[in-house]
Amino acid sequence: MVLILTSLFLLALITDIGARSGCCSHHGGVCSYQCPNGGIGHRCCDGTSLSEKCAPYYSQCNDYTPSTPIPTSTPAQVTTPSQTPILYGNTAINGKTLGIGAFNIQVFGTTKASKPEVMEVLGKISRTYDIVAIQEIRDKSQTALPALVDTVNSGSSQYDYVVSERLGRTTSKEQYAYIYNTQAVELTGTPQIYPEPIGTDPFHREPFIASFKALNGDLDATLITIHVDPDEATEEINSLDAVVKYAQSVYPDEDDFIVMGDLNADCSYFNEDSTSTLSSSDYYWCIDDNVDTTTKTTDCTYDRVIITNVAVSDFTGDSGVFRYDIEYGLTVDETTAVSDHYPIYAEFWCKWDMDSTTKPTTTPASTPTPAPRLTPTPELAPKEKDSDDDGIPDKYDYAPNNPKVQTKEDVMRKETPTATPTPTTTMPGFEVVFAIGSLLAVAYLVLRRRG
Repeated sequence: MVLILTSLFLLALITDIGARSGCCSHHGGVCSYQCPNGGIGHRCCDGTSLSEKCAPYYSQCNDYTPSTPIPTSTPAQVTTPSQTPILYGNTAINGKTLGIGAFNIQVFGTTKASKPEVMEVLGKISRTYDIVAIQEIRDKSQTALPALVDTVNSGSSQYDYVVSERLGRTTSKEQYAYIYNTQAVELTGTPQIYPEPIGTDPFHREPFIASFKALNGDLDATLITIHVDPDEATEEINSLDAVVKYAQSVYPDEDDFIVMGDLNADCSYFNEDSTSTLSSSDYYWCIDDNVDTTTKTTDCTYDRVIITNVAVSDFTGDSGVFRYDIEYGLTVDETTAVSDHYPIYAEFWCKWDMDSTTKPTTTPASTPTPAPRLTPTPELAPKEKDSDDDGIPDKYDYAPNNPKVQTKEDVMRKETPTATPTPTTTMPGFEVVFAIGSLLAVAYLVLRRRG
């Protein structure tokens, strides 16, 4: 009995901790407030109410009158050599910040787009951002991404998108996309793929560059998204500084540059403690090395948001992963059906952009000469066997002869019938033995009397 009660207590404790860990994950965390009657109440740090799932775990004021918030934990701070630490989560309210995210949807194509339950989750995730950079779109038909944007706009939302060309050194191609809220931001300039200098080939899939401006404020930024090849992660990450310099030459009046996406920047692919071109004082890593961005049993910070140092003044300090499994109450299988990555995000102030309107005359940065894009031929792009013609080479395809199955999760989704348990014979309990003994004793006494 003691063992059972202990187990139930531990289960309740774990459930409580798991529920609390996802509360206000996309709203600056949970903050405490002084109630008018002298008590302590809780809300999300950006002023929004706690969700129905989180509310039972925190005390709340009867009449919410926010005064000075008291963070429930030590607030994170952003410190750079030239910046004062920024305290976040106290003053941000809707309309004053811009949410920018990145999400590797893991083999996003027609198979995943044909699953309504997955698309519904992807639509809700996309709507939590003003701009979200999507990686790993693998779709010859070019129908999956438009279907996703239609799902995003199924309510009153008004999102649009820009998408790159299909990229990759082999016949296994991927695309990037930016899905953005047209009621919050506008696309400025012309999106483009980074033109690798002639005679070089630093990226398996060249980064995709696009610039946006907030409609409610003066924030503007140039975004650079990439899906780094895991086998060449160190080399590709070290080449991203050249991409930023190229973008700076294209947008000389812009100071805010954001590199984000699946950089495979951890575990066996990349040494987090190594010195790279992006680890200098010119950059700030909004997603640090302590964040797990994977949905499975791995614990790796593959996905990152990295900003130029000048952009730190626009950064609210709020960044991390969006635990959509906790937010939407998903099972492990439902979570991994969406992706093996969590989306990452960073929040920026809309009205604190300090881009200079006039800059001192300097020698312009040299612009790399774009390498000519050649039409792939069997010699330039080796043909890889694709038995089911689903766009995934056999060596990457979990079921090479089934176009509807591309990953292990596609097979695991099928229900496994539950076997009927075989009844087990148990030894008689103490009560049974006692009852039988009592009957024998009574029978003995009756027989003695008769005798």
